[in-house]
Amino acid sequence: MKKLIVLIWILVGFVSSTVEAARVDTMLLIADKNGNGAFTLTNEEALTYFIESSVSEILVDEYGGINRNKYTAANVAQWNVALSLPKFIIESGRSKSIGVRAICGEQCDFEQDKVYEITFTPKSYSLLGEKDQSTAMNVFVGYAPIFIIPTRNPNVSYTIKNNGNTVEIHNTGNTMIRVMIDQCLGLKKSTCKITYMAISGRKKIFNIPKALRGEKLNLVVVNHNETYLNKFSLERIYSH
Repeated sequence: MKKLIVLIWILVGFVSSTVEAARVDTMLLIADKNGNGAFTLTNEEALTYFIESSVSEILVDEYGGINRNKYTAANVAQWNVALSLPKFIIESGRSKSIGVRAICGEQCDFEQDKVYEITFTPKSYSLLGEKDQSTAMNVFVGYAPIFIIPTRNPNVSYTIKNNGNTVEIHNTGNTMIRVMIDQCLGLKKSTCKITYMAISGRKKIFNIPKALRGEKLNLVVVNHNETYLNKFSLERIYSH
């Protein structure tokens, strides 16, 4: 899960943190055909937490940058999704399933993927007579997994440049892609490949791990359900 969190933050611009005491089952959730899904939070600490959850729609500007539109009472007319549990208590050793449901009706037939950041924020919760637990809040902070409703009419399109020490990925299509650099050459090692995710419109340059750099990159590009798959090699570009 740690690798996935890091790659989502790098490529999509989201902020999240790895936490050992409590966990979310996935940091990236693709909606079903009805636009619905669910995250599961598990409390592995000996404490009880009160959790507030919120939704921000992720928008990509014309330059490939990220903007967030947080859902509030003031913009409820703009909401496309809603949570089953905006606020909840999670006791030690227990799990909670938090549903994400599309509420946009016919408007859910988007021209491109819709991307949402689901934030789970813990707050101090102590029962009468119990010790204040607020000092333990640093154990469980900043979970912000991603929820994607895929477009029903995907068009996969992208440009990728191998600049030697860096790779530039621009998703020009209307649906998310995963880009894998695979330099394993038949070896079964996790250190010889890395996967990035790029949402529709995202454009960014990334450092390539030293072990994966080369005159030629072996790439695999897929969409969210791998109905699109493209394997190819990409030669390094030298700037003059």
